[in-house]
Amino acid sequence: MLLPSLAMAGRAGLREPREAFSPLAPMNRDNRALRSASPSADPDANVHLTAGGNFRILWGDEYPRGDSDWKDTDGDGLPEWIEIIAEAFETALSLQQKNGFSLPYGMDRYSLDVYVGNTGMSLYDWDEERWKAVEIQSNYYAYTEIDKTHETAYFVFNSDLSSLAADEKALIKATAAHELFHAVQRNDFPWDDETWVDNRRWGEEAWWFEATATWIEEVCQPQVNDYVYYVQDLLSRPHEPLTWTNGYREYGLAILAGHLWQNHGGPQLWRRIFETALDLGVEGAIQNALAETGQPSFENIMAGFWTLAAHPDDLWEDGHLFYGENTPRLAASVSALPESLLSGTAGITNPGRYGAILYRVTDTPSAISVRLIENVTAAKWRAGFSQDGDTLWRAEPLAENLPASFAPAGEGFIYIAVVNTSDGAGEKRLDAEAMRSALALDTSAETGNRSSSSGGGGGSGCFIKSLLPLH
Repeated sequence: MLLPSLAMAGRAGLREPREAFSPLAPMNRDNRALRSASPSADPDANVHLTAGGNFRILWGDEYPRGDSDWKDTDGDGLPEWIEIIAEAFETALSLQQKNGFSLPYGMDRYSLDVYVGNTGMSLYDWDEERWKAVEIQSNYYAYTEIDKTHETAYFVFNSDLSSLAADEKALIKATAAHELFHAVQRNDFPWDDETWVDNRRWGEEAWWFEATATWIEEVCQPQVNDYVYYVQDLLSRPHEPLTWTNGYREYGLAILAGHLWQNHGGPQLWRRIFETALDLGVEGAIQNALAETGQPSFENIMAGFWTLAAHPDDLWEDGHLFYGENTPRLAASVSALPESLLSGTAGITNPGRYGAILYRVTDTPSAISVRLIENVTAAKWRAGFSQDGDTLWRAEPLAENLPASFAPAGEGFIYIAVVNTSDGAGEKRLDAEAMRSALALDTSAETGNRSSSSGGGGGSGCFIKSLLPLH
């Protein structure tokens, strides 16, 4: 399991700088019965074709022999590290196929190559007429790359994850599923070709590709739970815009991808999104796929998602693991929301697009009405509601004269997410005028308390507490 303090060192995102080498010509699937062959003139190179014939694993002789994970305990001539990689890739391929995804890029013609870097293996570059070592940065798990000459994917894995994980073998299994899914994504979205996808667009849409690849880890290896530390970072920054990436958050958004899978259409929805993402953009593809399948709008789903994320242990099987040092905790009682929380001293900023501020009602009234006290320029908002332990939620638009209301179904905490759903792909923050808007808990009809422009209510009225990251 990945150590939290080293989480950022975990994966190489797509388009990260590589320590380049020229890959071998891949093995044609018609020749996959050849289970051993010298992959190059390098005498230190080893090769193993997996039992299913779908992957060719290559490594050198300078692997960490003192590492127990590299021992050949069953005496079959293969180090355990290689056997784990082989099994993990074949397992991931089988499960991804069962969920209806296409073969990884190039697998219809070739067995895909998996190089284990930093093991003393070199490949000859015929263009540069020199040998190049197969290496990977020590703080990377692995990465996926494209052989443009043969139009196929290949993978580079690290030979030593001891500084990154307590259980290296478990991490290999999750990483194989993650990287293989990047090769599946490549069928519909040419993420390696800037002729089609420029860096600016990639920067805004990469979250979807990392989030889905991370959730696939849960589909293929649910016992590993490597992703939970990334989720902790996501939940510590709910106010950040959806497209903001920092090396953690894009992986933590796996629970959003998983939420769409589990509650709004399964792998079929994902496939629809991938098929149109290049033409419509990721967000447009999500909106379109939801509309075509009769699902709620993406704006409403995001409002609901954030209310559910506010109490993850009630709703995700691994939710009790999502709480980290900076995960939102109950921080303050407030009467006017969110104005009183935006002074700069509360450790939170105005939410970016599809970002949220989270609240919890600690006393259950007969009804809650959340309204905008001041009109908010051009920004749009959604308020989502969910009750403790219940996956049902409602999401309502907020407008000056249209309160969003929620009638509790029973006892238990009520969670509220106020989400910025403003238009415009380039809009990251609301303007300063919008920061003066406030939300009020309107309980006057139910409790007899006098409602005011500052919100709140006293006596037997309920209280809203904000969920803020601790600093």
